[in-house]
Amino acid sequence: MDPKTGRDSGDVWGLAMHPTQPLFVTVGEDCTLRVWSLKERRMIRMARIPSKGRSVAWHPKAQP
Repeated sequence: MDPKTGRDSGDVWGLAMHPTQPLFVTVGEDCTLRVWSLKERRMIRMARIPSKGRSVAWHPKAQP
């Protein structure tokens, strides 16, 4: 989502659930990696990546 307009800015291509916590992560065409909280129902972190994301995964011992 574009924070200024609220419009979708690209497709989501990768999604992965956290192995032990109620979190998931997404990547997509907007060149961002986003961490989402299922409990809070909102995005809790975002990072820009150098190119479009196509897949994502958590390390088995991941910390949020």
